[in-house]
Amino acid sequence: MPTAQERLDQINLKLDRASAHIDELQRRIGEFFNTDPIRVSTKRDATDTGIVYYVSHIDPSPPMLAAVVGDAIQCMVTALDHVAWHICCSETNGNPTSPSKIYFPVADNAADYLKNRARKLPGVSPAVLAAFDAVKPYKGGNDAIWQLHELNRTEKHRTLLTVGSTTHGTDIGQFMWNSMKSAPNMPPKLLERMGENTMFRFVLKGDHDGTIPIAVGMELFGDLSGDPPRSDFKFEWGIGLKEPNVVTHLNIVAALRDYQVAVSRVVDDLKGFLKTTP
Repeated sequence: MPTAQERLDQINLKLDRASAHIDELQRRIGEFFNTDPIRVSTKRDATDTGIVYYVSHIDPSPPMLAAVVGDAIQCMVTALDHVAWHICCSETNGNPTSPSKIYFPVADNAADYLKNRARKLPGVSPAVLAAFDAVKPYKGGNDAIWQLHELNRTEKHRTLLTVGSTTHGTDIGQFMWNSMKSAPNMPPKLLERMGENTMFRFVLKGDHDGTIPIAVGMELFGDLSGDPPRSDFKFEWGIGLKEPNVVTHLNIVAALRDYQVAVSRVVDDLKGFLKTTP
């Protein structure tokens, strides 16, 4: 006789497992970038008036990253399906009709959702249907839930998701600090107060075209100062995800955590319909 709390605990187990996969992903990404897989070189710009920093070498990201992303997404989608299952069981005293057809209803638009939701939630009351309606689990309603569904469908039935290296911007903070220290009119007392090891972070995002993974030859930053190539520009890298007609994320770890928050909100919205049954 599962209690309402036990039903909720089973749902949350899948969300906990998703968290473990996201943590693993973050660790693996860190290990990959610790190998210095991307190198940047410089060249003169087209007008020969400045320097362009560009990607001159890149190692492909490990395929396991895409597999772990898929595992995290699968756990979150399963948590949603468990919500549907446990609510249907709660509504039918543990004897749902058509149990093999119970899924969390997600659709490409509101009309398709309304047409099919009752079929995926057999035996539930109008109040339950209204609560699911409020979630708006369709494109244009709750896009995070729709994207999860589409990404999971791609990963399960087609191939690994398109995951690869991307750029998050150029940090010129250390360059700015070095320039301040060498400026002739900078008050010595101010520099002394700030300290020799002061670190600034000032990231220029640039115009990323959404290409994932980035490729050799991609231009990152243009410098028209007339200075020789500098070593105090820091280029920030990450792992992104791109699935055409679904979504592009330049930071897949942050995106997965956002998806997890979205699923947790759905669970919180619907957990009141979980009941203890014989």
